[in-house]
Amino acid sequence: MDDLPLEVQAVSISIRSSISGMDGRAVSPVISRTPRATIHPIMDKESTLSLQNHMGSYPEYFDSSIPENDRVPWALKFLPQELAEYDVKKLEFEEDKKRWEEEMEGLRAEKLFELRKEVVRVWLRREQKEWDLCRAEWELQRKSLKEKMRTELEALKYQFRATHSTSQALKRY
Repeated sequence: MDDLPLEVQAVSISIRSSISGMDGRAVSPVISRTPRATIHPIMDKESTLSLQNHMGSYPEYFDSSIPENDRVPWALKFLPQELAEYDVKKLEFEEDKKRWEEEMEGLRAEKLFELRKEVVRVWLRREQKEWDLCRAEWELQRKSLKEKMRTELEALKYQFRATHSTSQALKRY
């Protein structure tokens, strides 16, 4: 019993003392009516209300012999070990949930970071394509100009040959 939390030990001691009378005789476990359900020191209000609602959904087992406000204290009195384990497991769950939320936040940040990088990469690829198109256009213009220059030079050479051969022919006469 020493390894249990103090709250559970206290509940366990009070259970033993209420089950057996002061004279040591066994008595039936009866819970006095309290105006409000007491919240277990570790069990939070949300869990207490959830347990109360759950117990209330079984009226055939929790009839008027245990008033609604006394149902959670009844469970705390007769199931202290299970509720203490529940508290430990719930704390573990809350820690896991916190770690999961932190991990998800990190993953969302990483996703956003990667998407932002990809947006920039898309722009870089688009710019590179535009540059490649410009270079291809420049190459076409260069080839066209060279071809034009070659044809004009050929035309001039032909014209020069034609005029030169005509002038030579005239000189011969």
